Formats: sequence, structure tokens, C-alpha cells
Amino acid sequence: MKNDIDKDAEYFDTFDVENAQRIKHPLIKKAQERFYQKAENMPFDSDVLLWITNQNEDTKQHFNEMLRREMVFLQQVART
Repeated sequence: MKNDIDKDAEYFDTFDVENAQRIKHPLIKKAQERFYQKAENMPFDSDVLLWITNQNEDTKQHFNEMLRREMVFLQQVART
């Protein structure tokens, strides 16, 4: 008599990965929807926000420093 583990293993031996339907867990879908709703209220596009939130701390710091330099530059240009 086969146990459940053997049955599961047999199922995946013949599973067609190439044609499998992609699904998204409801919690993941809900979290992504919330993220994009918040992103709509932000001054940056959602792809930029998603990219920066997935970077390491060094990259985030570098990004912030570049943005601050640009802010100073634009303030100086506006004064002239």
C-alpha cells in the first residue's frame, strides 16, 4: 500500500510543468494590490518603488544620495 508521500511523488513525476496554469496565492495577490494602491498616491511610478524596495541597504543609500544631489541642483537652477 502506497503512502501519501509516494502518491505525491508519482503525481509530480508526470506533472506537465510547461503547461501548468500559473496561480497566485490570495495573500500575495492582496499584498500586491495594496502595494500598487499605495504606489498610485506616491510621486514615483510603481516600478521604481518596487525596484527600490527590493534593493540592499547600500543601493538604497546610494539612490537617496543621488536623489538629494539632484534636489539641490534643481533648487540652484530655480534660483538663477
